[in-house]
Amino acid sequence: MKGFLLFLIVLGGGVAWSYTQYLSPEARHRRSAVVFLHQTRLDDLARAGLTSAYREERDNDRITASELDCMESAIARGFDTHLANMLTSRISRYDIDKATNFYSTPAGDKYARMVVWAVAKRVPSLGLENEGEEPTLFMEDIVELDNYRNSLKSREQAEPFQTAFDLIVEPEMVEYEREKRRECLPAAKA
Repeated sequence: MKGFLLFLIVLGGGVAWSYTQYLSPEARHRRSAVVFLHQTRLDDLARAGLTSAYREERDNDRITASELDCMESAIARGFDTHLANMLTSRISRYDIDKATNFYSTPAGDKYARMVVWAVAKRVPSLGLENEGEEPTLFMEDIVELDNYRNSLKSREQAEPFQTAFDLIVEPEMVEYEREKRRECLPAAKA
């Protein structure tokens, strides 16, 4: 009997843990935001922006190669979740899912790739790889993009792509980077 009760307690704990980690509305909202960030490559863009400054510091002998490796892995670890949490605090799951659906269309994908392509071209120090030819929007793509943006305006919603892009320079993201810096660099360099 004691073994069965122990089994039930462990099973109940596992169910409670899985609910909070995977099934809760907050967890689903966060996963939707992570999918959106991957779909638009904004996670890669933000991560590249944070790590490019440390590559430059290594090139100028202000930090060592091992300190750079630590910073790159520290920033990568948990970065998507942190950025997704910031996004979910500003945009509903419905709007994130709607944006993910739009950016999975050919027009949405081209638009997102155009933005990342333009940033990578103008700021080569980010080290972002542009794949294939530079994306071009055709008239039907522009109409589709305009319809999507108008659907957000009619409900007075912020465009998730723009919001996520703006989050990259939010004070909360700067503090995240400082926290990772303190983890990896000696106090004199942090």
